[in-house]
Amino acid sequence: MKIQTFVIGCALALALLLFAQQRRTETVLPSGFHTVVDLTHTINDKVPPFNLAQKADFKVTTQATIAKDKVFVRNFSMPEHYGTHIDAPAHFAAGLWTVDQIPPERLIAPIVVLDISSKTKTNADYQLSVEDIADWEQAHGQIPGNAIVMLNTGWGSRWNSVKDFRNADAKSAVTNVRMEPAYTDSCRTG
Repeated sequence: MKIQTFVIGCALALALLLFAQQRRTETVLPSGFHTVVDLTHTINDKVPPFNLAQKADFKVTTQATIAKDKVFVRNFSMPEHYGTHIDAPAHFAAGLWTVDQIPPERLIAPIVVLDISSKTKTNADYQLSVEDIADWEQAHGQIPGNAIVMLNTGWGSRWNSVKDFRNADAKSAVTNVRMEPAYTDSCRTG
């Protein structure tokens, strides 16, 4: 009986290992979706901190390697507000949802992307205008209710440079950035 259990366990482990190595060649999107867009940035030691007073404190240490330990294990640490992340509504007001309380269906919605990247290339201090929204709606139709509206400023190309990302110059000396909630009902239209 012990040998049979051992053989079954080995077979399951082998199947899991082989399954984990398979790569899908085609992406299957849920009904009604046209595209899935990854909005995250890679976490590394060059990510701009939440504010300039915050130490970056991004650390990665390797604990085990395949060659030595037959498994790859790392520890990493970083500040709470570091890199691409979601802020829970509870972060901004007592009694609101924490991340684990946000219903998953609230995190999926139609998206509208307003692209002002060409305007920020010539004016790094450019701000979205009512005309930008009207131009988008003229070209694409009215922004749907419950859509998430995102702004493409082109600033992603500045992500790994605190100086460029913050745009601190004589005109806009930025020492601390007040960031708006990443997820609230006010981010939605309709």
